[in-house]
Amino acid sequence: MNCKGVILAAGKGARLAPLTAAFPKELLPVLGLPAIHHVVYELAEAGIREIMIVLSEGKEGIKRYFSEKAPSKGERAERLSLRKEALLSRVELRYTYQSEPRGTGDAILMAKDFADRDGLVVAYPDDLRLFDAEGVPRIAREEAFFRSCGAEDSCLLVRRVSGREAGQYGVVFPKEKEVRNASFEVSRIAEKPPFYAADTACVLFGRMRLTKDCLLAIEERPLSDKEGVIPALNAMAAKGKLRAFLTEKETYDVGTHEGYARTLETLMRKQRRKYERERTLSDMPS
Repeated sequence: MNCKGVILAAGKGARLAPLTAAFPKELLPVLGLPAIHHVVYELAEAGIREIMIVLSEGKEGIKRYFSEKAPSKGERAERLSLRKEALLSRVELRYTYQSEPRGTGDAILMAKDFADRDGLVVAYPDDLRLFDAEGVPRIAREEAFFRSCGAEDSCLLVRRVSGREAGQYGVVFPKEKEVRNASFEVSRIAEKPPFYAADTACVLFGRMRLTKDCLLAIEERPLSDKEGVIPALNAMAAKGKLRAFLTEKETYDVGTHEGYARTLETLMRKQRRKYERERTLSDMPS
């Protein structure tokens, strides 16, 4: 399987206002690198070489980050710059512009002709995967979920949240009553259900592999910023052609003030623990 990838970076970032009046939310720093850098790295680690980034007016800074070389001074700045150069040697980036804010379905369709026969891997840059101490996503091969699906199946990456949080997300209902395996067939998706009775829920995480049939289903339905691609995904589920992969690894939301603050706090705490372990080891007698 040789999918291409698309990163949806056209959103205005209203949930991060007023910061986003000055620069794109995708450039918010996470351990020294922009959030979108980590998403590109994740796709590269999963074997995706061709990536399209969907932008909108005012998002030119993202293109400049990847295309221009900034002067660096100091050991850490030079090390981070080298990591950026290494990443760019592994991928081919293209850009397209969404002229009007018509939702995620329209943004995905911007890359419809870019997709190949294996479909398209879609990434929402508000959602980040686990990081190691340097801020690099760790990609387990068994979690390359879009590789585990059949050629005719669209695939979703999902995570588990408590039932009381379910109303904040797109909830993914399995065809079976219980999720017994990491990979399962999807029955339907409900966007931010007002009532959810179970103790836990599987909710959408911003990674999916969409087949050509699913892209066609998006194109055939009215574009809605509220529901996005969920009607098309439910159409795939009704045909038995939608699967999900449940990640148990920690994920991060950098699309809101609260989520971004929690992300920085968590990663800072992890770095502090790493520093304390290293200091303890260095103080031990040899």
